[in-house]
Amino acid sequence: MNLNDAFPPVDEGFERGMNRAFEAIRKEKVMRHKMKFTLLAAALVILALAGTAVAAGFNVIEFFAQNDQRLERIATDSVVTTSAPANVESEALGASSIWFDSAYFDGEALIVGYVMENSERIEAFTPTDEQLAAMEKAENPIIPTAWDEAEASLFAEYYEAVEQGRPYGFITYSVYPSDHIRTDDGIDIGPYCGHETVTEDGRHLILREMETPLPEDIRSRDSLELHMTIWRQTTWYYYDGKAFYWRSEREQAGEAVTTVAHSSAEVCDFEGVGVYNGVPITASAHSSRLRVTLTMDAETDAFPNEPDLWYDCLMLDEQGRALQVDSIDVSPKRLTVSYYYGNETPERLSAYILALTEEEWEEWDEDKLMQSVEPIILNPCALR
Repeated sequence: MNLNDAFPPVDEGFERGMNRAFEAIRKEKVMRHKMKFTLLAAALVILALAGTAVAAGFNVIEFFAQNDQRLERIATDSVVTTSAPANVESEALGASSIWFDSAYFDGEALIVGYVMENSERIEAFTPTDEQLAAMEKAENPIIPTAWDEAEASLFAEYYEAVEQGRPYGFITYSVYPSDHIRTDDGIDIGPYCGHETVTEDGRHLILREMETPLPEDIRSRDSLELHMTIWRQTTWYYYDGKAFYWRSEREQAGEAVTTVAHSSAEVCDFEGVGVYNGVPITASAHSSRLRVTLTMDAETDAFPNEPDLWYDCLMLDEQGRALQVDSIDVSPKRLTVSYYYGNETPERLSAYILALTEEEWEEWDEDKLMQSVEPIILNPCALR
């Protein structure tokens, strides 16, 4: 099987995060995507079916690692100690199941892989007058995603009806997880990005990378017990030839639970000092298998919050390779940046703090900027 063909397009948030290298920033700081509401849209949103890799012995993280160098580095550690599935019964779907089958945790990153079985069904629907009166008018056109050939066929009819201006409706019955995960003591962990696909036998495979930085209280734990709420939902959609309508009902239906041990992989700490805007800066960084997290602490206000001012921090390793920025948070006395890093633990880091207006971003010249900024050098100080 050709795995490049097996993977569907990743969601926009993941694509933007993974590809946010400085070359892309130089060309276009803000990206906007428009979708023309035509029959072509139906073809664009139909996801390719994955093969039977999971059935052949791969867990979810291992499966997606075959097409992702970052995940390949953690695949062998992507195991769960225990896993309790959520089994949900419904009149519309019958028996549905959702369970964690893999996870990775190293204090800096938390990635989970889970499987959904018999989790959705869609059928055509024409509302009665009473049902239509209970529905809400949708502000934007409804553009659904098809997961299999049956759904693709139904949605093709829907798009054709919209193109021709004639009524059409459908119902979706679904069982699905919350996008947040919580620990056994109630600490909430939100999502950041992920992959999703469907196997030939209809199982949904979902990989989710959780928010970073992780909550401080869980980073050093030996293991995490993770709970994921499962919902049962019915949603009605209808196009009356002119406007779109919808209505949704959902209820909590259970939870999936798993336990993942803290990875034994080393995390390296870095530290350094420097000056920015005339203010002394203390820098620290943590490097794990997947990312580097940088914190710049200033003695006084060094990072003013001014209109139309964009902060960023170019980070290079000892070989001059730029780390890909994942997220950035700025306050007057602190700059925190998270980076993706697909190589071995760096030996040294050089941080170049940048603050530019939107016009200056458009005229980006990396060499010129690096010559005008004094880097803050971070050297390793400890392994944990």
